[in-house]
Amino acid sequence: EKSFVREDTAQTNMTESSKEDNVTKALTKCWPTGRDWKKFSGEGEYNHNDYIDWCDNLIVTMRMDPIVIVSHLATSFTGIAEEWYNDKRKAKISMTWDEWKEEIHKRFGNQTWKNHMEDLFMKDKFDASIHPNPNSWSLRQKRRIAAFDPDASEDRVVNKILNKVDGDVRTAIKSQLSTPYEW
Repeated sequence: EKSFVREDTAQTNMTESSKEDNVTKALTKCWPTGRDWKKFSGEGEYNHNDYIDWCDNLIVTMRMDPIVIVSHLATSFTGIAEEWYNDKRKAKISMTWDEWKEEIHKRFGNQTWKNHMEDLFMKDKFDASIHPNPNSWSLRQKRRIAAFDPDASEDRVVNKILNKVDGDVRTAIKSQLSTPYEW
């Protein structure tokens, strides 16, 4: 009886392993090819965070090995990011994805960038004639706040954004808000 249980357990483990292999193979076929790979220029408000999030998402949802991401850096970096990458690669031949993320954050998420995001947030006020899509405007403000104040609570973020909206509109929005907030 013991050998039967062991064989059954071994067969179940092989079946589970086989299922995992099939899932991994199927996901590998869905991985983006070179032309579909997100580009990183080092320019724009959120480029480095978007790029890192996109790559991390591939690791989590597509079971991509981080080494695959590192192997795509040479072709996905453009402009000033490409120049920076080439200099960094020459200085440090081999780095993991986690090390690259840290370096990207150091270079492109520095205090100057954070100050720039805060300035953009402070200057931008909601005006329906300029911003026909309030959701898009709100999300942009949320991302700017996350850049310069990453530890802000959700209530604090919502209040900061609401303070950028005129009184009557702010009152109307507050009356429609429910928690947790849906972005």
